[in-house]
Amino acid sequence: MRLLFVFFLSCSIYFTCDSFLSANEFYYQGDYKEALDQYQKCEKNPSYSLYYNLGNVYFKLQKYGLSRYNYEMAKVLSPTNQNLKYNLSLLKNKLNDDVDSKLFVSSTLFDLEVEYLLIILSVLFSISFLYRAKIGKYLWVVSLVFIILMVVSYQSLFFKSVRSGIILPVETQIYSSQDISSAVLGRVHTGYKVKIVQVLKDWVLVEFRLNNSGWVPAQEIAIIGDLNELETISSE
Repeated sequence: MRLLFVFFLSCSIYFTCDSFLSANEFYYQGDYKEALDQYQKCEKNPSYSLYYNLGNVYFKLQKYGLSRYNYEMAKVLSPTNQNLKYNLSLLKNKLNDDVDSKLFVSSTLFDLEVEYLLIILSVLFSISFLYRAKIGKYLWVVSLVFIILMVVSYQSLFFKSVRSGIILPVETQIYSSQDISSAVLGRVHTGYKVKIVQVLKDWVLVEFRLNNSGWVPAQEIAIIGDLNELETISSE
C-alpha cells in the first residue's frame, strides 16, 4: 500500500515558498531527510498541502507521532479530504491500534460527510416538489426539522469543540500528578491521540481512555490546532 502524495500547491505556498517544489522533488527521489528540511522552510506559511506532505515524509522516516500530528493538522484545514483519510488509515494500521478512536465517537449530525447531508436534503426537497399532497407537506416539515438539527448540532460542535493531542515519543507514561515520581496510570505509544483537559507550562492533563485522565510532560505531546506548535516540535 502506497501513500497518496499531494501534487497541487496552495496559492500561499506557491507564491511565498520556493522550497516546496524542491521538497517535492527530493521526496520523489526518496531523499526524505532533505525533503523534510525543505518543507520545514515553508512552516511560516502553513497550509493543507504542507501538513499533508510533512505527514508523508515523517511516515517514510518512521516518525509516526509527528506523521499523525501533521495529518491531523491537515484534517483541521480539510476535514473531508479523501486522500488524507486514506493515508491516516494506513498510518493507523501501521500503529496497529484503534483504541484511541473510542475517545472521539461522533456525537453530532455535522460529523457526517457534508456531501451525504446535502444529498439527503436534495432527495427530501425533490420528493416534496413531486408530491404536492399531504406527503409533500410532511416532507417539507421533515426537511426543515433536519436543517434545524444540523444547525443546532453544528453550534454544539463549534462551542464544545474538544482539543486533542498526539503522543510523540515511542512510549509515554501517564502520571497521577505533575511529578514523574508519582504513580503511573498507564502507557501510550507514539501516534496515540488523546483529549486535552488542561494545559500548564510543563504538563498537560489528558484523557487517555474513557473517563481515565492523567498528566503527561508537555514536551511529549503535540496539541492539534495550534499552528505555532509545528515549528517547535519539528526541530526537536
